[in-house]
Amino acid sequence: MSVEGFEKTEFAATEDAPAATEHPASPLANLRARREAALAELFLDLAVPNYLDELGVDLYVRFKPLPISTSTRLVEQARKSKSAERFANANAAALAAATVGIYYVHEGREVAFADGAPDESAEWPSFDESVAKLIGVAYVSPSALVRELYFTDEQVAATVTELQRWSEGEIRQRTKDERGN
Repeated sequence: MSVEGFEKTEFAATEDAPAATEHPASPLANLRARREAALAELFLDLAVPNYLDELGVDLYVRFKPLPISTSTRLVEQARKSKSAERFANANAAALAAATVGIYYVHEGREVAFADGAPDESAEWPSFDESVAKLIGVAYVSPSALVRELYFTDEQVAATVTELQRWSEGEIRQRTKDERGN
């Protein structure tokens, strides 16, 4: 049920570049902090289909932009795989890789998708063992858990499509904004 070797693959974060020393009067002063703040606000919240209508839980997953390099790598892995589930697994792996956290809305507030009393200050889980336990399934991998959380593979594929469209649009818009066009 997995893209061969994918669950063992770790996504390596890039090394931070050494901080440049800017003159305090420079227009570039504090650029790194402003950039990090802008990136922290760059996310997309998507409701998990069927949870509100069927289960009465207003459940969401917050995603960061999906890098094209991740999409390309997952498609290449899927094409090399012999598994009948290869593209469903690649879609699920894409969602797992882009996930910032999982939350639900309780009395108008975003709270961690966790056991116990609703807590706004709790850290939102990703596709990990705590979420598997909460929905009553065995934890195998983040991508397998994506497929368990969503009701169908078609819902996973539709979510990936929406995330890719948003990611491409955000990247295009930021590029345009940075150029001043």
